[in-house]
Amino acid sequence: MLASCASRGPVGTAPPSYCWQEDLRSPLAAPAALRRRFGQVDSHTVGLLLAAGSAVRAQRTSRISLTESFAVNGTSFTVGGTGAYNYRAGQGQLALTTMGKTTTLVITKDTFYAMPPAGAPGSASTPWISIPTSAVLSQQGQSQLSATDPTQSFDEFAALSGVHVVDTEKVRGVQTTHHAGAADPHKSLTTLAPALRSQVETAFKGVTVVPVDIWLDAQGLPRRYRTMFTTTVQGKSLTVATTYELFDFGTPVTVTIPPTSQVTRRTSLTG
Repeated sequence: MLASCASRGPVGTAPPSYCWQEDLRSPLAAPAALRRRFGQVDSHTVGLLLAAGSAVRAQRTSRISLTESFAVNGTSFTVGGTGAYNYRAGQGQLALTTMGKTTTLVITKDTFYAMPPAGAPGSASTPWISIPTSAVLSQQGQSQLSATDPTQSFDEFAALSGVHVVDTEKVRGVQTTHHAGAADPHKSLTTLAPALRSQVETAFKGVTVVPVDIWLDAQGLPRRYRTMFTTTVQGKSLTVATTYELFDFGTPVTVTIPPTSQVTRRTSLTG
């Protein structure tokens, strides 16, 4: 995935061409070639979009809501929930509900914890199971973590094209500007480990364009983010639509790590 300005490299090295100042009141002028690819937006807006991840991290915390819909050959279901993230600590928590059953997630930099509903497939003798974050990434990719740390998706805005303003809208009572564009999912794969890159390429086989919608407030903070794509999995058509909203920036967030006695440790998602 594309690196953020917060991780631009060793001291004394030049930042990547898509890095922008942390102070969003005076974003750097966007390179002309990047402005042309982005589309019908001015240089200031390009700067805000590319600094979106850094803008959120500067707030240190936020609450988040997630809705993810899946449609497979005419059958659909939705996963949704709310939670919070401490960007400075790299910790998040989220309660996701589908078909009336809730799974609680706690994510740290090193470990992914899940409390599945009682009797659910894959549940253990303890309330919680834990999996190394690296294993989640290698088996299911970045999407499992971006649900609770959306800045990982915002850092990829440099890969957008055809960006344009749709309208001005309110999101949870906050005035925003709705931007739309398109992303090529294969352009973000160059920095992934070979095994994960292969899995992500398979997931996006045949997908060349992913529509992306971003709602930015006056401070350049993303308030809503939406993507949708259709692919083929085991010969079946799968459409995935994901929407999440960020709100209550700066609110105190305390993530409680499950006690060891309540956790069954696993090395992979399959046990």
